Amino acid sequence: MSPLSNELENISRMEAILNGNWRAQLLANSLWDFYRHRIYCTLQDANADSGRIRILGVMGPTQISKLGFSISIPDDDRKADALVHELLHANLIPLGYPRFWLNHDGESQQFCRGGGIINLADHKAMLPVFLALGYSEARFLRESRKLNEFEEQVNTYFERVKESLQQPNAYRQHVENCFSEHGISFELLDRTAILRDLGVC
Repeated sequence: MSPLSNELENISRMEAILNGNWRAQLLANSLWDFYRHRIYCTLQDANADSGRIRILGVMGPTQISKLGFSISIPDDDRKADALVHELLHANLIPLGYPRFWLNHDGESQQFCRGGGIINLADHKAMLPVFLALGYSEARFLRESRKLNEFEEQVNTYFERVKESLQQPNAYRQHVENCFSEHGISFELLDRTAILRDLGVC
């Protein structure tokens, strides 16, 4: 299917942000193709705390239709770093990493903790690719806020096992161990449903 005009505008915006780094542009284009043009990028006010990524098209563990991602990043001198950071979250699915559905109310502490566990584990898996693309570790994260006590505990655990988090199966085991330890109920997103939706299988 040919891309729509707004989809073409989004990939053009991302290419412009990543101008000067052909590897990062290749990443953006490969993900734009993989997700059937459903990678949307908007620029926020430069004073925004950090970038954000939101998965689209997931209504339940097996209810997946028109999967994609919406990315928003601050419009400042670190926008290229922020965009690559968020793209690397989206890149975990094509690399074979599992994604999780949390069986908790979106406003609950357990949901927030579960999301935090996933985010921290993702970062350990993403950082080597961020560096390989030519970006500095010092610009991988914004210091918008310090980790709370729970996040520090989880991050310390993931730091100890960060090498194994480079493998999707080990990543899954470590994340599920954290979920179990902290009483977080979850289901895996159905990978077959994901790939079918994307026309991969």
